Amino acid sequence: MSDIILKVKNLTRTYIEDKVSTAVLKGINLEIEEGKITAITGKSGSGKSTLLHILGTLDKPTSGEIIFKGKDLTNLTNDAKAAFRNKNLGFIYQFHYLLGDFTALENVMLPSLIGGCPEKEARKKALNILEKVGLKDRVDFHPGELSGGQRQRVAIARALCHNPDLVLADEPTGNLDASNAASVFELFSSLVKEKKTTVIMVTHDESLAKLCDRKVVIKDGVIED
Repeated sequence: MSDIILKVKNLTRTYIEDKVSTAVLKGINLEIEEGKITAITGKSGSGKSTLLHILGTLDKPTSGEIIFKGKDLTNLTNDAKAAFRNKNLGFIYQFHYLLGDFTALENVMLPSLIGGCPEKEARKKALNILEKVGLKDRVDFHPGELSGGQRQRVAIARALCHNPDLVLADEPTGNLDASNAASVFELFSSLVKEKKTTVIMVTHDESLAKLCDRKVVIKDGVIED
């Protein structure tokens, strides 16, 4: 069995709007194995994306703990959370969120540069990962000049370029047709296995979930046994 990289203990998230309380997560307990791809599935509104945002320190739980490599993330300052994200996490979304004025290469270099990597080294790493995702001849193209599948490959390259310990993916193939989705996921899976990166992926696509090492189902804010 692999080491446990992430533990979630009794995690809850309740939103209050106009004095009305809505419990989205109602006591999540979860252990994530290092180097594995875990799919989180469930119906819309079940709390999948809320959980992913909390794991990425983009939202704060109402109660509970998130332990990453033995460190509790829940009470970090905003600056400490930002530093943690830059060093340890990669994010992939349904929409690519690439910067339109930047080339594919510049987009992929960005996380490494933000993390303090020298420009020459960041460029070398970005070129290497772009070649691995099959875009060696597209490095100087802007997002608007790329197809949907190519843009998502750039987004994957950007998430993996700085070698994060954990990648959080929210419907990473949701905007692609079935053929493109399968090829992009196959590429993504092979890259993270090669790098021994841990992945937590929210998806509605049962065919993709079945390809993951583990599937977790959330129903009404709790993990379904």
